[in-house]
Amino acid sequence: MIADLKLSRRERNKQRNRAEILEAALHEFSERGFHDTSIQDIAVRAEFAVGTIYALFGTKEDLYRDLLREHVVEATAQFSKALEDGSDEYEQLWNYVEAKGRLYEDKIKLARLILTETLGTGICFKTGPNPELKAMYDLWHRQLAEIFASGIRKGVFRDANPLSLALALEGMTNQFLYQWSEDPEGYPYSMALDAVRDVFFRAILVRNA
Repeated sequence: MIADLKLSRRERNKQRNRAEILEAALHEFSERGFHDTSIQDIAVRAEFAVGTIYALFGTKEDLYRDLLREHVVEATAQFSKALEDGSDEYEQLWNYVEAKGRLYEDKIKLARLILTETLGTGICFKTGPNPELKAMYDLWHRQLAEIFASGIRKGVFRDANPLSLALALEGMTNQFLYQWSEDPEGYPYSMALDAVRDVFFRAILVRNA
């Protein structure tokens, strides 16, 4: 709030406009998909001129990437906090899995977009993937791998490649979350949590969870 007061009125209006356009874009992209959504569709929902959107974001691809990047930053902060808690490495990782489910449950439309990109079924950017997004995912995976490595050294987990374990956990939770986002009633996330515990963690834990 104090930081906002230091901004000029013009800058505050620009940030507010940007936030409203991103919210409208989230609804349009999640309902129509990237290719079937136009800047005009977003402009109508956000009640802004098409020119305003182009002035703030440039292309539709840039708007889409900004939307993903902002929320991946938020997710990274929440997941990093979850990884700091727990009495051992297993509890840290389990906190992460639960936090991931809570975040996506709160933002189901955003979850569909992020999981679509994460699972490799999203759009093909003409200028290549956003390097900032890739850097954040790489950091994310390294954090998980470091916790697996620590757990292996302490005898919490069986000996295995830490990065492979990190990628396996990510792949499994992402696929379960995607299934849940497509059919929340038929495949509740509680079922996914049970599967992650029974299929993944029980296979690598030295002790029973």
